[in-house]
Amino acid sequence: MSDSITMNETPRSRRWVLGPRNQVRLEYLLEGTADDLALCQHVRDNSPLFYGGCLRTEINLDPETVDEVNDRGRWTATVQYEELVGVIGFEGGESTAHLTQSIQTVHKYAPAGQTAPDFKGAIGINGTDVEGVDVPAPTWDFQLSVIRTAADVDAGYLATLRAAQGKVNSVAYTIYAPGVTWTFQAGELLLRRVTAQQRGKDSWEITGHFSASENATNIAVGDITVSAKWGWEYLWVLYQGDVDAVANQYVKKPLAAYVEQVFRTAVFPPLACSQAPS
Repeated sequence: MSDSITMNETPRSRRWVLGPRNQVRLEYLLEGTADDLALCQHVRDNSPLFYGGCLRTEINLDPETVDEVNDRGRWTATVQYEELVGVIGFEGGESTAHLTQSIQTVHKYAPAGQTAPDFKGAIGINGTDVEGVDVPAPTWDFQLSVIRTAADVDAGYLATLRAAQGKVNSVAYTIYAPGVTWTFQAGELLLRRVTAQQRGKDSWEITGHFSASENATNIAVGDITVSAKWGWEYLWVLYQGDVDAVANQYVKKPLAAYVEQVFRTAVFPPLACSQAPS
């Protein structure tokens, strides 16, 4: 059947749309049969998988004339290609954090002739309790969508994506998108979820939803220095009673600081796109 099919590119072919993810469309004129299924397979077999750094994502076949009695036909096929680059979107937000320790005590006041106790940055001391305070905590979330070839997305790759959800990067991880190369150090990136959608037989669109939190070093907690904390680790403080000799007052002061791992870690699978063969 395919031997009787002719397939020629039309003058309307190679129409480009330039944007965050470039697209190009090739158009062909096919003649020789009324069998649309055979024509679809012929276009798939005879159009390039890659064109101009773009991956084939869609094939459309439209009839112009069809003679089923004599098995003759004239058809137009359009083949859509999309660039293999990541498209990234950012979203700043806000949550609430409960703090029991300040960055620093900026001022303290007491009646004339008295000295305000030094709580070493502890917030909201009420008798023997450190009540703390709820403060807005900015969040930095983003999504990265990439197109990968079907050959890149097998059961093992999808299983790796699933296993990485809800985990923090255990090694440095680099995000690639047009004009953006952004490396996160180990412990700074939480992969909240992944969506994957098959786009025909040739490609998948995969989107990773991330939240970022910077690592920190040399964090002052009263007289204690926390040397290092990953962005998604949790820092908490143990307080003890003491007497401020200057103020002659019972106070609560940090006795120890603890950095806790609250998320499991994983080596994130690559979301960067496959490259077209040269």
